[in-house]
Amino acid sequence: PKDINSLEFTEYNSNELWFREDGSDLIISHIGTNDQVTVTSWFEDTDYQHYNVITADGKKINSNQIQQLVEAMAAFTNDCDFNSPDIASQMQQFIQKANVAAYWG
Repeated sequence: PKDINSLEFTEYNSNELWFREDGSDLIISHIGTNDQVTVTSWFEDTDYQHYNVITADGKKINSNQIQQLVEAMAAFTNDCDFNSPDIASQMQQFIQKANVAAYWG
């Protein structure tokens, strides 16, 4: 069994994070800011997918749920300025409509 590590976002709630694929990397962005975390090689092999994400509102997701969020959020847009206030507002609306909260444990 592989060790599970946690990425803990102590200042960001689950509805403030955006998950996307960039090449083989997983990018977790704080919506409407320049803040982001890159998990290198996440999509290369499942051996790299050994993280849980925990947020300030106490939500926790595992690697399978992260993959589901990436896929759901990819349907929203592929090319956008993640720091734009308009995009941030649209992303929040998408999160509510798509019931993204259902992916969080």
